[in-house]
Amino acid sequence: MPRIPNGNEEDAVKNSSTTNLNGIGEHDRQKNAYQMKDLHAPGNSRGQKKPFLRVLDQGGVPVAAKEIVLGSSTWIPEAPDALVTFITGNVHFDQWRRDDFRSALQGGFIKLINSLNLAIFDDGMHYGLSKVLGDVVREEEMLKKITTTKGGRPPLIGIVNLNRLRDQDYPDDMIRPDDASSIFTIESEHAVKLPLDPNHSHHVFLPNQSYREAGLTRVALEKAIQEELSIRASTDASEAGKRVIPMVAFLFQGELDDLERVKAYCEQGIPVVVMEGCGGLGDVLSAAISDSAEMDGNRLRSSIDQKLHKTFPTLKNSEYGSVDTINLVLDILTLSHGDRHALLLSVVNCRLIDTFASLNSAVLKSAINSSSARASPELFASFLMLAVKCNKPDVATSMLLARPPWCNMELPVQAFEMALILPGREKFVDFYLLQQFPVRKYLSHLKLLKLFREAKDRQFFPEHVWEGILRYSLTQPIQPEFIVADLNKLISKLTGIRDYIDVYELSASAFGENTSVDVSTAERKAMNALLVFAALFNRPNLVKVLIKYSSEPLLQALFAESLYHGLYRNVSHFAMSEVLQFTCNQFAQIATDLLDKAVTVSPIRGHGILTRRFPDFNNKTPLEIAYDTNNKQFVAHTNVQSWLDQYYFNFVKVKGAWDNLKLFLSAIFIFPMYIWLSFPRLRKVPPVPSRDDIPSQDGVFRPKSAQDAEKILAKVQRIQAGEQAADRSTEVVPRPPFMEMLRAVWAAPAVRFYTWHMFYWMFLILICVDIMLPPCRFIGVDIAVFVLTISMWCEIVLRTVYDMQRFRRVHWVERSYDLISQTVFNILFFLYRIAPYRYDHPFAGRVILAFGIVYYCYRVWGWFYYMDKTIGPLIRVTVQMFRLDLSRWIVLIAPFLISTSLIFMGVINPDWPATGDDWRHAFYRGIFNLFGAFNNELEYTPACENPGTKVSPNSYLPSAPNGNRWIHKNRTGLADGQPDYRCWSGDYNNYNCATISFWSYFFVIQYYVFLKLGMGNMLTAFYVYVTF
Repeated sequence: MPRIPNGNEEDAVKNSSTTNLNGIGEHDRQKNAYQMKDLHAPGNSRGQKKPFLRVLDQGGVPVAAKEIVLGSSTWIPEAPDALVTFITGNVHFDQWRRDDFRSALQGGFIKLINSLNLAIFDDGMHYGLSKVLGDVVREEEMLKKITTTKGGRPPLIGIVNLNRLRDQDYPDDMIRPDDASSIFTIESEHAVKLPLDPNHSHHVFLPNQSYREAGLTRVALEKAIQEELSIRASTDASEAGKRVIPMVAFLFQGELDDLERVKAYCEQGIPVVVMEGCGGLGDVLSAAISDSAEMDGNRLRSSIDQKLHKTFPTLKNSEYGSVDTINLVLDILTLSHGDRHALLLSVVNCRLIDTFASLNSAVLKSAINSSSARASPELFASFLMLAVKCNKPDVATSMLLARPPWCNMELPVQAFEMALILPGREKFVDFYLLQQFPVRKYLSHLKLLKLFREAKDRQFFPEHVWEGILRYSLTQPIQPEFIVADLNKLISKLTGIRDYIDVYELSASAFGENTSVDVSTAERKAMNALLVFAALFNRPNLVKVLIKYSSEPLLQALFAESLYHGLYRNVSHFAMSEVLQFTCNQFAQIATDLLDKAVTVSPIRGHGILTRRFPDFNNKTPLEIAYDTNNKQFVAHTNVQSWLDQYYFNFVKVKGAWDNLKLFLSAIFIFPMYIWLSFPRLRKVPPVPSRDDIPSQDGVFRPKSAQDAEKILAKVQRIQAGEQAADRSTEVVPRPPFMEMLRAVWAAPAVRFYTWHMFYWMFLILICVDIMLPPCRFIGVDIAVFVLTISMWCEIVLRTVYDMQRFRRVHWVERSYDLISQTVFNILFFLYRIAPYRYDHPFAGRVILAFGIVYYCYRVWGWFYYMDKTIGPLIRVTVQMFRLDLSRWIVLIAPFLISTSLIFMGVINPDWPATGDDWRHAFYRGIFNLFGAFNNELEYTPACENPGTKVSPNSYLPSAPNGNRWIHKNRTGLADGQPDYRCWSGDYNNYNCATISFWSYFFVIQYYVFLKLGMGNMLTAFYVYVTF
């Protein structure tokens, strides 16, 4: 049993013999009038039952409205954004022959029901516009089920006139419609009996009245439903009736009897949108509205009469009917302009196919125009929410935000929140921020959590961030712990900036309890949090709006670039990674443009902001943020490079060319700095003038005494007499103190860089000399090498700790390579070159030292050469060549190299024994002939292989061929009695014999690869480049 509102009206209806509300599913009309029945809709293959009501007369309208809105099986469960009703006739509904217009109309309806939460009323027939609406709602419902999209079908309520229904025997003898029938199939005015549409969710059956009377009953019912919904939508009893749910009627074609219905809508204050170009009554009213702006009196009546006779030829036979119809049209025009602030009739040109895509705009404009006379903050908030949902910023600006009386009302917070939740609403956020909307008072950690949970663009963040980066399941909801802890971890992973969002401070500012932070700081931090939300949902346009209104737009642009840089490096999807990289480059360009404007407006502030540290970003400077994200476009900017050049010399100016050499020599020999260097930053700032020396407010300098006045007059006379030389005399600027100049020179990064470079080359000379010395005796050189390598290892460790403490981004791949390589080398070097264990494996110690030389020599590229403006780009090209091109070349040449090497061995030396040395020989011949190298350096020689020369593993150094025992004199110099043979490293007692091992091949091959395949080709490329 449905719930019926209490009251005398209900009792009267229950006890009345003429029941106002009855379920027509019963053949016995004397049964309970309030029992809701289920209708087996025609064409419903699923056999689902649908609730319906029957209204017998005007007196049953209020009870029916309450039953629809407040009943136990409420037809409209949620408060809709708007109510939309369609006026369309069944007789004069002409057929459209263009399928593109029909498809555009269906697309417009789809966009309308997807952009707004609507409750729709129509005729409920399986014909014409009602059939189109039913098909659209049904297809959207199926699509949402397939795509698992949230949201059900909108309430589509058919208000059926029983006189137009094709069969009166409900439900058993219901005549099903022809499935193959077209949308517009009625060709005769006499074919007015129509079937019920099966895709409507509910039906209301009106009494057996004329079409005109049924239309008026429908208007009363829809108005009652609107009032009941407005009351139910109010937040509490004290605000009952304050929220008004707008209703808009669409006149699509229409019959002649629909004029009374249009007039009834206007009398109720319900706006009507006239669809011009569809024929029927809509064209008559649109022409009348257009002519009323230019004609009056008889000319307007004549124009309406001609249009009526052309559209409805039957009026020619009734003169009184024509006059009454014209008067009715004029009454409608009068009602539509009854209030100068309200406009109840609006025209939409349907001759343009693009018109149907903006039906939501027509709903919004009509609702606003009809409510101007009763403007209130509640209506303003409701209409602005509709504008945000429809994404019509132009309508909101022209009709609400820039038009009185709406423009004087306070901006609602709900619309700002909706603009953040829905994608593509950046213009609304832009307007709010332009009006200095206090974001700090809105954004608490709970609101931020709500934005992440309810944001409608649920593709990028859930798939690529929530699941791809954070490794959460898509079915796992976003918990408050994400805002409190995981969000900062995610920002740190993407940008290297830690503890970026303080949720407690954010909420305290929103609730007005944060007294320790000033307003500008709280606003800035709230904007920072919104920027993170926009970037994580991949809304670059919203990020740009937030940057536009940020207090530090340059820094926010760099931070946005770092966010997108981290996203595209962590997103595994290739196509999405390309899109994110493109967006990252866009923000890098924005940061560069902002720096251009800053330097243009104020060069001092433009350069000063590069070194200013910001607490929100772990006290980093904009230049450090750009460096951490490898923002080459920003770092390569002319102004940045100019500042870096000055910083490289510690803002010490060097006269003439060879500035690096002159600065370095000045630091070493001291006295050249008096000749080559100047120190503009060490000059003393002139004292601030006293108040007496400052000109007066009128801009005139007034001397303090008569003597000052005489001096000024004398100076003016000297200038007039041509004695300007006294004023243009060169001022001698005293030099800064010696220690300050010396400290400034040595603090220059250029001096420290070249000093370290010079000492590093000394270290390389020492370690290279160490490998050339005989083993065991020169242990002091080994200790010196070990001390220096340990010092460099400590420097890398301390620098890593310093970078982590300063929250700098560490390139962990390169840094880990340095730390691991040096750690392993230092341990092995100590064991095999310094500890007593070195006597047992002297050759292993030499191989370890060789690895150290290779590592420290090759690191010159990354540590020193990379900093040079000329050599640095060449090194980058070389590294890319080895990383990309060399691997491809090896893959291409591998089949030929392997085959020819084995063929040579098998054909040239067919009888070589299978001892394993044949494979070594084949490999040696193929590889070294490829490089054109000496072909006998690593070959075994018969002279070295005789028993008198080769060292036996079971004996000590044997006798030499001449019969004398070969003794390596003065090798150790140890007092512990260690024998001489413990310091011999090779396999032979003849140092002319080459020791062949795996390490011999390794070091020789790497030399040929870098020299022959790398440096030789690079030199050729340089020659060609210079030549052409």
